[in-house]
Amino acid sequence: MKQGWLVIVVTLILLGCTDAPVSSPSATEPVTTNPALAPFIKVYPASAAAIINAGNNFSTGDIITPKLSAAPGFKFAALSSGESELGEVTLNSADPIIIHMAHDSQEVRIVATNTELRQAVNESVVSGNRIILLQPGNYDLPETVFVRETANNLTLRSLSTNYRDTAITGNAYNNMFLVRGDYFTLEGLTLGGTSHSERKFVRNHIVQLQGEKDADYLTLRDNRFIDSFEQMIKVSTSSDRTKSGDYGLVENNLFEFTDGKAPQWYTGGIDAHNANHWVVRGNTFRHIHINHLADTRLTEGAIHFWSNSRDTLIENNIIYNVDRGIMLGLTSSSGHNGAIVRNNMIMTNNDVGIYLASATNVDVYNNSIWLNSNYANAIEYRFDGSQNNLIVNNLTNAQVRSRNGGQATVINNVTNAQADWFVDWQSGDLHLAQQPESVIKRGQYVEGLNQDIDGQQRPIDGIDIGADQVQIN
Repeated sequence: MKQGWLVIVVTLILLGCTDAPVSSPSATEPVTTNPALAPFIKVYPASAAAIINAGNNFSTGDIITPKLSAAPGFKFAALSSGESELGEVTLNSADPIIIHMAHDSQEVRIVATNTELRQAVNESVVSGNRIILLQPGNYDLPETVFVRETANNLTLRSLSTNYRDTAITGNAYNNMFLVRGDYFTLEGLTLGGTSHSERKFVRNHIVQLQGEKDADYLTLRDNRFIDSFEQMIKVSTSSDRTKSGDYGLVENNLFEFTDGKAPQWYTGGIDAHNANHWVVRGNTFRHIHINHLADTRLTEGAIHFWSNSRDTLIENNIIYNVDRGIMLGLTSSSGHNGAIVRNNMIMTNNDVGIYLASATNVDVYNNSIWLNSNYANAIEYRFDGSQNNLIVNNLTNAQVRSRNGGQATVINNVTNAQADWFVDWQSGDLHLAQQPESVIKRGQYVEGLNQDIDGQQRPIDGIDIGADQVQIN
């Protein structure tokens, strides 16, 4: 590497950098990356910088030096190849280069062995302010990673950003990560399972965010979570609910049990108590069910926010082969206030698709739900604490129903969907395979309903019922 390149050509235009991370799960958008380079170079996370090289024609084999415009608070960390300096790169659309960004305050550490990972983690869980980038491989953390209150802004991320080639197994006796610090981030990793027990399950949770310690801003992105005995992600709270784990982002992850079924009933995907302002977007949840004739109890929902959680956005998720789908609240005394649930595809085996219990101010719209059971209700709003809810434009094969005094405005839902309307309901693919007259362009406009589950635009005067907007030429 020529020493002059870093000064002369690595153009990191840091717009008002600070020593602290940004104050929300998503960074401020920088200028737009040159689209001609998009097939060849990717910035991770995407909102942390833009590639601003001029030119309209690039092809495989070209050699360039990327120029970056970084968002406020971010700096260059490393390339996916492990290079810690940004110089000349050879373009290859079949193997795009990943430019890793870090917060300004983060020290960058690249690891390739178990010993290096454990040392980097042990050095980071007290003081934080580090990004640990993992070379592809299989790693093991035999003890709980206890992220202290002082360890803010700690990130573990695979260099490839591909969970298929970088995995970390955990311990058999407790949580895998117990988090009290703010801005803890996991990205591009397979996490869960253990080699320290014949049962192969992490005993409790893969990640527990301790809201009772006022831990906030957890980010889980592009990971695969597998094989925990209890809920994979847990957000706990104080007994008096004066402290909470807030502003979480769970995006583009896969949650599953590798045996195709859950080990017991007391488990689920995300279980959040008194959690406020969370976004759960673009994830897949599957195989969260018991499938055992001797145990007829239901697992928890794939996504469950309760104990008076507030202001949750749940969108664009695919949930299938589960006992229950999305749950907001649980009982007459443990509810939820304020949420949007939209553009989700849900297939359950035993129970309800979307459940509102003592839930208020919740908008449930343009979801597609298939019940693979004799359960009567695809969407329920239950208990007299459920007030001021809107349920509209949902496509189901079962009822939308009130129970125990729940109230909602229920309009424009289609509840007689047929199996052949969908591409493959068994695998959770509830994209439309047909164009039913009762569905196509029959939806009602809802403020904020601009796209479908795939990001395709929904015309205001031609909205389809359900999560999928059919593109008609």
